[in-house]
Amino acid sequence: MKKELCGKKILKDKEPELIYVGSFKTSKDQHFGVRYPNNSLEIVNANKDDQGQYRCTVTVGSGSSIEHTLSIQFKPEMDQNPENIDVLENQDATIACKAEGLPAPTYVWERKGKVPSNFNKEADSNTFKTDPDLSGQYICTASNPLGFVSKTINVNVKFQPEVTISEQDKGDDPSKRVVICTVRANPKPDFVNFYKTSSNVYAKEQDLIEDQSNPILTKYIRTLSIANENDYGEYVCESKNLIGESRKSHNATMDRPKPQKPMFINLSADRTISQDSDLQWYVNSEFEIIRFDIQINKILPATPGELKTLIHKSEIKPKLTESEKYTGSYPLIDLETSTSYDVTIKAVNAYDQSSEENIEIYVQKSSSSIANQSLICIFLIFVINLIQFRNNFRF
Repeated sequence: MKKELCGKKILKDKEPELIYVGSFKTSKDQHFGVRYPNNSLEIVNANKDDQGQYRCTVTVGSGSSIEHTLSIQFKPEMDQNPENIDVLENQDATIACKAEGLPAPTYVWERKGKVPSNFNKEADSNTFKTDPDLSGQYICTASNPLGFVSKTINVNVKFQPEVTISEQDKGDDPSKRVVICTVRANPKPDFVNFYKTSSNVYAKEQDLIEDQSNPILTKYIRTLSIANENDYGEYVCESKNLIGESRKSHNATMDRPKPQKPMFINLSADRTISQDSDLQWYVNSEFEIIRFDIQINKILPATPGELKTLIHKSEIKPKLTESEKYTGSYPLIDLETSTSYDVTIKAVNAYDQSSEENIEIYVQKSSSSIANQSLICIFLIFVINLIQFRNNFRF
């Protein structure tokens, strides 16, 4: 019986590579070997590149072959270098995280801050429409039972300046207000102008404020103070960068403040006041008091309910002091002495009037009048005594 050439031919189908022919090794790869006598292929320190299909062919006689499929388990692998994606606002951004591993990896996305709508945190990729708040880091982790690997993707959403204007109380002085312009932009704006349209007052630059929830974004703040009624009106904030420009306006209006009630400043505890004095009062106000309205009624004693008779009603022009007090006064010289009066005063500004301040005063004779009367009495007593002395001397 004639024998055929006998040998083994082992093919690695991934590249098809001839590894052995009979006992002769044709591959230079040192981690392949053959075990005898069963002619089995041995792979030392197998790795993922060794997986695939292997065929052993016998060429003796009619010949035969057998195939094996080799799978190598390994932890996930992928390029871990950070990836940067620049995209314009309202455009689609696609972030992908594709790793190799056996068993097949599962994926988890992490994100600090706003998450896109319909975002699948367990998919290997996501596509979403962008807005400024979606800028920032997206971290993908691929894992299987043998380990895990992570990758960071930085999404940089570029957009024209977003301008907002707000009005609020000034913290250190509740009576004052400030108008604030806030600008967000990416890339950095070329300028931020904030001004009052009826004047040449521009806000000074202030420090930039980073958005802690999104380090890519930066806020730019400008502030103007409303110190008095002349500061009310239209304010404009405008900004521009490489993507576009924006402009917003705000009309700061007064709250139409109501004046405080007047406060009297020269009355004794029993509300007695001399006829030669002035009745005085004041009002604190950041807005101009244009007048005081005063009404004086004489109280008629010994009448049912103490009837009052109007004797005076007028408007008094206030005086402004350095401490922003508006003062007023009324002379009592024309009022009857030893008489009670009901006095009502209210302050009026350009927008409203105060509540009425009402008091009852008692007007007494002036100190000079009392002194004069005393002198007259003394003189009369002297004259009477003198007349009596003369009469006594005659007799």
